[in-house]
Amino acid sequence: MRLKADLHLHTSNDTQETIGYSPKDLVDRATRVGLDVLSITEHDTVFNDKKVLRYARDKGILLIPGVEKTIEKKHVLLINVDRRAEKIQTFDQLRNMKANDWLVVAPHPFFPKRSCLHWKLMRNIDLFDAVEYSFFYHDKLNFFNKRAVRVAEKNGLAVVGTSDCHHLADLGRTYSLIDAEKSAGSIVKAVKEARVEVVSNPLSLSYISLRGLRSIVGY
Repeated sequence: MRLKADLHLHTSNDTQETIGYSPKDLVDRATRVGLDVLSITEHDTVFNDKKVLRYARDKGILLIPGVEKTIEKKHVLLINVDRRAEKIQTFDQLRNMKANDWLVVAPHPFFPKRSCLHWKLMRNIDLFDAVEYSFFYHDKLNFFNKRAVRVAEKNGLAVVGTSDCHHLADLGRTYSLIDAEKSAGSIVKAVKEARVEVVSNPLSLSYISLRGLRSIVGY
């Protein structure tokens, strides 16, 4: 089964962002654009709202608990985790706590903001299962993603496409096709085995201009 998935999403529940749509709004939009699998990854708080999980399931969508965790001042996506992940503050703690059914992804690792991983990705490469291919690029301005792909290829990691959604219009622009059964365990295993394809189209220069540099450095 090829599942259309986006594993990096934010909503109005995120206490570190100002976002104008709720988790249910996101699920509704995901239904319209044909996504099968989502992970809402608010900053530093694991999203595992049972009502929203049921709402998504009723819409035919698998919602996997996740978080965009700040670890040593850098952002890391932790997918299929529970609230214990919120306690992680260092990469050594992640190394000790990481379970076999967790998925650890490097989000926008080489974008310019200080919270992006940069050299800490290479220093802790053993912890990561995949790197992110960000939606925010133009076909002639894509060196951040290209560097991430090179690192993934060199280290045998998967590449996952995500929208890092902060605006509902961005959902469905970039996503992953994952060869897996529709369960969290199967999806995690498939990504770790690189049974994933990125589907993405470059943004127009007018859209990039509209969003501005804040969209590049504002992760």
